[in-house]
Amino acid sequence: MKPEEITALVHALGDLVKVLGQATPADKIKIYKELGLRLNYDVNARSVVIEAMTTGSDIKPDTDSSVHKVGVRGGT
Repeated sequence: MKPEEITALVHALGDLVKVLGQATPADKIKIYKELGLRLNYDVNARSVVIEAMTTGSDIKPDTDSSVHKVGVRGGT
């Protein structure tokens, strides 16, 4: 995608962060599924691993060098 297309897509989504903040857990699950996201929370590490999948994706998160895992710290 071109930068202009990405910008237009982000603007078309509106304030998704606000929507997610107000959504019920069941609605969040539906939204994440539609976006192709899988979130796994590690209680011991207090971190979330997020995988983004596309239709027909053959990415292997544990071996693909384009997949980046980061920890999120802070208050809940």
